[in-house]
Amino acid sequence: MIERDYPLLKTLAVDNITGDNVRFSALITAGSVENITEYGFVWAESFVLTLANSEKVIISGSPPAENFYCDVTYAFEPQNVYYVRSFIISDGLIIYGNIVQFRRLKSSITVNKIL
Repeated sequence: MIERDYPLLKTLAVDNITGDNVRFSALITAGSVENITEYGFVWAESFVLTLANSEKVIISGSPPAENFYCDVTYAFEPQNVYYVRSFIISDGLIIYGNIVQFRRLKSSITVNKIL
């Protein structure tokens, strides 16, 4: 088993899609939240997601628990496929979670595929 000195992160399925609002969620699956200085989510219509090249929401401080989420208002186009991934910054490292694919359908129902 490989020991890591940094937290591990899992991006969860997108939910609460209503109009231009979505809820992004994540779970810290290993490690501590103590040294986390920022956390949030990056998203785009491209599979390449980083803080440098994607839309983002950044929250300062440590998450209140191992589970965290953010309600995002953004002009998500119906039927377009989007990708989202969670991130944390801990001890100067940017740690990304897995990528989740979703789309806003006209009926505001989401299709999630965890990659």
